[in-house]
Amino acid sequence: MKNRYTDPDEKVVLVKQIPIDTLVLELEPEDTKSLPMKSRYVYDIQFTDNEGRVDTFIKGTLTLDEEVL
Repeated sequence: MKNRYTDPDEKVVLVKQIPIDTLVLELEPEDTKSLPMKSRYVYDIQFTDNEGRVDTFIKGTLTLDEEVL
């Protein structure tokens, strides 16, 4: 996650790996607790093959908000 797609990689606020065995992305409270609520971020999901080629196949936005009970 970044604030803007144009931000350099040094300004990434969160990087998560998706396990190949489950293909489930999990965000834990610890991942975002230092980030301000009501903040909007951009993200992408990439696949890197065995030869190092990267394919970005999802782009989106995420807004951190209060917990839904």
